[in-house]
Amino acid sequence: MKRCAPHLASRCRPNQNAQRTGQAPGSVPPKPTRPVFLGAACTVFGIFKEYTARREAFLRAITTDEEELFCKFNPSLDNVCLYGHNNGRWEVTTYESEREDPSRLPAGPAVGLNLVRDNLGRLLWLREIAIQCDAWLMRMSFLISAHLMNANARRRLFNHISSLKTVHEAFLDSDTYQRLSREAEEKERSGVAAAVDQEEEIDFHLRTLLDGMR
Repeated sequence: MKRCAPHLASRCRPNQNAQRTGQAPGSVPPKPTRPVFLGAACTVFGIFKEYTARREAFLRAITTDEEELFCKFNPSLDNVCLYGHNNGRWEVTTYESEREDPSRLPAGPAVGLNLVRDNLGRLLWLREIAIQCDAWLMRMSFLISAHLMNANARRRLFNHISSLKTVHEAFLDSDTYQRLSREAEEKERSGVAAAVDQEEEIDFHLRTLLDGMR
């Protein structure tokens, strides 16, 4: 009987792991499946329905519930993120709690934006949240759509998503954005006026001082 060379012995032996799992030696292993996300429906309609509900949750958070969202993104807390549920409800949770529950991956958007809340200004801060929500929604949808394994289905899903305004676009069209824009403009005008008044007052005191020295 022909014996294997020592350096080829491992190649000649049957795959013991394959024998234990019942898999034929040399066969292609089954494709891994992603964890099933809570509430995920592996159809174009189901995923788009979830996308729509989560999108509405984000829009409600940055428009109707904008004041509540601002309070919950307290800079004194650890990194927090905004999470949109598939039932249209939103919540603010810590980044660590997101990591502890793999079924909720990817972590919600706007991680750490509570730390810069008071430095960006309300309007710019909300716009940044809206942009990150859009990125998260796309990532979430196409992560779930990996179950479809069909290019045509994913193309249809993308077309459905593109038929809607993004969260950022919808925010720019909202009454909340218009109101905050007016408030920012008024604050800027009042700040400029105050600076001009202060400069005029300084000039007046300088002229008075110079007149007294003559």
